[in-house]
Amino acid sequence: MKVITAHHHGHAEATDAEPMFSSYTHAYGSAVATWWRKQHEKGMRARRLKNDLFIASAVELGDVLTEINGLAFQDESDDFGLLRPTFHAFRECLKVVLSLVREGELQRPSEISSDRNGDIRIAWMAEDRTTELVFPSDENAPAYVYYSSSSSYETEYNLDPKAIGKQIRWAVDGQ
Repeated sequence: MKVITAHHHGHAEATDAEPMFSSYTHAYGSAVATWWRKQHEKGMRARRLKNDLFIASAVELGDVLTEINGLAFQDESDDFGLLRPTFHAFRECLKVVLSLVREGELQRPSEISSDRNGDIRIAWMAEDRTTELVFPSDENAPAYVYYSSSSSYETEYNLDPKAIGKQIRWAVDGQ
C-alpha cells in the first residue's frame, strides 16, 4: 500500500503506507453504492443508451474510481513535465464525477489520464468527436469541459452534471 504526501509546491509523493485517496474513494464509493441501491429498490433504473455505456453498478463505479485513484501512484514527473496530479485535482475530479453519478449522467470513459501539467483528464470519444473533463493541478485554474470534432472545438466552464452529460452523449452518440 502507498500513501500520498502533499508538498508545499502543490505536488504529491507516493510512499509505502495506507493510501490517502483509497479511504476517500471508498467512503464516497460506498455512499454512492448505497444511493444507487436505494434508487434501484424504488424501481428507478439508470438511463441507458443504445451502446449501454452508463455506469449502472457499484462495481462499474468502483472501476472508474480505481482508475482515477491510480493516477496518484504515477511517477511524479518525466522528461516532458509533471505526471502525478495534485490533491486539488483529485478533489475537484471526484466532486464532479460523483455529481455525474448522482444525476445518472456518468458513462464509462474512453480514457482516464494525466497530462504533462499533472492535470486529470477524463475523455469520452467516438468517431471524430471527443468530450474531455479537465481538472487542473493548479488551484488557480478552473476545471472545464473541452469538446471537439473534426470541424469545431469549444471549452465550457459549466460543470453542471446535466450539461456535462449532454456533452458526453454528444461525443459518444452524436446526440
